Amino acid sequence: LSDKKYDLYSSFNLTMTADFLPEKFAGGGYGDIVVRYKDEIVQIEVTLMDKNSQKRGEWEPVLRHATNLTIDEEPIPVTTLFVADELDENTINIWRAIATVPLQSSRVVQTKGRRAENVKIMPLKNMELLMLINNNVTSSQLLTSIRNSFSALPQEFDLHWRESILEF
Repeated sequence: LSDKKYDLYSSFNLTMTADFLPEKFAGGGYGDIVVRYKDEIVQIEVTLMDKNSQKRGEWEPVLRHATNLTIDEEPIPVTTLFVADELDENTINIWRAIATVPLQSSRVVQTKGRRAENVKIMPLKNMELLMLINNNVTSSQLLTSIRNSFSALPQEFDLHWRESILEF
């Protein structure tokens, strides 16, 4: 999909075998593949988990990686692509809703309470990714479409909603 130049080798945070097969996940709270373009960053999270396991096994690490990278790289826009054979509908919708909620990094000491205002996680099925490739859709086209869709979401989240309920 990529129609921009980037350093392929440096994009892989995971350990690979001599045959370039994934051997060990990336450490330190980072995603496995992070493509750094000049003007934006794309993180790719791929899972073999079926849709029934995604809530338990993917919600937390993918959201943590997306949030941390978005905060760490600000003001450079970050988009995370979550790729799987099948997608859980709740996972799709939760990650869309998450984009409206300001999120703190799990590395709070390093980020001093900064928040990500619009964490973008785009779920894609393997077959959808293949369709995009077969239709010659470029990364620029896909990322622009994702960015336009997510930027239309409201960002007026009340961080003090709990206190409002508990004020008697």
